[in-house]
Amino acid sequence: MSVLQIPAISGVLEIIFVKSNHIIDLSMWLPNMFDTGHRFAICNSQIVDADEMGRLPASELRKRRYTEAFFCHTCSEPHPVTFVHQTHPKFYYRGTFRHKRQCQGGGIGGGGESVEHMTAKYLLQKHVGMYCFHLTQCVDCRCGPLERTQNSEVAVEFRVKANGHRYACDCMLLRNGQPEIAMEVLHTHETTVQKEEDIRKQNIELVEFTADEILEKFEDIHDKKREIYLNNLRVSTYLCGQCKENRERRERARQQALKDEQDRLERARQQALRDEQDRLERARQQALRDEQDRREQVRQQELRDEQKKKIERERLKKQEMIEAARKWEEEKVEAERKKKEEQRRIAILRKELQKADEEKQRKLAKIAKERLEYEERQKQHIQSVQDHQRKIRIEQYASILRIKKLYLQCSNVDSKEMELIGAKFDTRNNLWYAPCGSDINQFVTLLDLN
Repeated sequence: MSVLQIPAISGVLEIIFVKSNHIIDLSMWLPNMFDTGHRFAICNSQIVDADEMGRLPASELRKRRYTEAFFCHTCSEPHPVTFVHQTHPKFYYRGTFRHKRQCQGGGIGGGGESVEHMTAKYLLQKHVGMYCFHLTQCVDCRCGPLERTQNSEVAVEFRVKANGHRYACDCMLLRNGQPEIAMEVLHTHETTVQKEEDIRKQNIELVEFTADEILEKFEDIHDKKREIYLNNLRVSTYLCGQCKENRERRERARQQALKDEQDRLERARQQALRDEQDRLERARQQALRDEQDRREQVRQQELRDEQKKKIERERLKKQEMIEAARKWEEEKVEAERKKKEEQRRIAILRKELQKADEEKQRKLAKIAKERLEYEERQKQHIQSVQDHQRKIRIEQYASILRIKKLYLQCSNVDSKEMELIGAKFDTRNNLWYAPCGSDINQFVTLLDLN
């Protein structure tokens, strides 16, 4: 017997044939065998297994086909799928959910959900009542009240609205139609902390199991006589009374052992201290004798060294006197040379300073002359501007005087002199004015030309 593995859309389809020495024409089987579709579908928030439906009696299967609607679980937008039987005689009891259109995602059929994850959810739904888990657990003895699933229902992809968000729980344990425990399956991605906190705020507990543990423990569930225990990854921990007493007892024993160890160490320290003091005293006496011997030897050596140093000092003193006399002669010659060099340098500096002073005086005289010329030009320019402005002002007053009288800004003047130049007095305003049409040059001294 040989096995030929042919890649299909959703996995590897195994085709078993007996005649290994002959070529079998598989073209008549390809349309039905390779269009395998999906094993699972969603119906009324429940996962439906195509293989189990394939084992149903024909009457019950026909009834479910026409009364229930099955939807794809792998696409972002659920669309209807159709249940069909496998036509191969070897797989007559198997079925599949065939799509009427191409799925848009990946994973099993395209939605990004792995086979292990979907199978784990299906097993939690199918075997409800046959497993249990802890919601709370002691951190030491790992004991706590078991949460059993008898008299409960499991809904998959249950939607929960919490804190302004809509969360999709993998499975929801319902009792009397009310959601009590959200069951998450961990295969590749853990449940976020935000999702856990929001769901617990709705008075719904949240537990999380690994897909590998579910698949392993539910593999031979029918052969087991007792219910299966699942390890909750989101269990709340506490410290029970017995463990608390055990911790206190261990702490008291630790404190007593610590105290005993401290006493032992203190006794050992005192004994070591006495031994060390005795050793130090013996060492001190020996060191004192050695020091006396060493000092006597040092004193004798110092006397011999002092005699040698005295002879050496006398010799060095004579040598220093000779060397000092020679240096004094050299310093005297060098001082005379530096004195002559300094006098020559001072004479050169004096000449340079004299030339610099003369150059400075010439530059200052030139700058003073240029400044006087600049100030004279400025005065001439200002005078010309003032004369031009005065002329313009006189012309303005003349143009005014042609059309109306012009009041004069003067006080404490002789009225006869004012009448001689042609001015008149306005008794109402108590001001002198030049009559209209008068010559402006006669009143130039009485006008404000600034």
